[in-house]
Amino acid sequence: MTTQVDMATTNDAQPSPLLSASSLAVEVSDLRALQAKGDHKDAVAGANRLLVTHSENRVLLLIAAHSLRMTQQTDAALARLDQLEQHHPHFSQMFLERGLCHVARRDAPTAITDLRTAVTLNPALMMGWHMLDGLLRLTGDISSAALAAKHSTHLASASANTFSC
Repeated sequence: MTTQVDMATTNDAQPSPLLSASSLAVEVSDLRALQAKGDHKDAVAGANRLLVTHSENRVLLLIAAHSLRMTQQTDAALARLDQLEQHHPHFSQMFLERGLCHVARRDAPTAITDLRTAVTLNPALMMGWHMLDGLLRLTGDISSAALAAKHSTHLASASANTFSC
């Protein structure tokens, strides 16, 4: 269904349409393309614009948080992730991103806690296992790091086998 459902008002009193699922998917795809190009400032702006009318959308909240972290606005990224957690408390990608924010803040214990939660919720998060491996090694927990490395290596090899011809 591609009809406009509702209208909301932004802070400057300009109407901002509540997009259909297919229109929103196109907007999200455009935001991800901006992120892939490294244009995180515009990705944040676009996500924030859409969040006015789609405030609980987990993908938009995650895009905003990730791009905020990439522009070294870690506190703002964590605030977006707090919003995300209010609406989607079991979203593994949220814990992964929050763990990466804590890595950026050089807070290894908190990063490890969030990354462990991420991979517990979704054991297929290769980035989570990889980051855990490095952080656990840094903190001296070699046996846990070896387990994380094993998971990361297994996922990398499974991924390579899936995409080989």
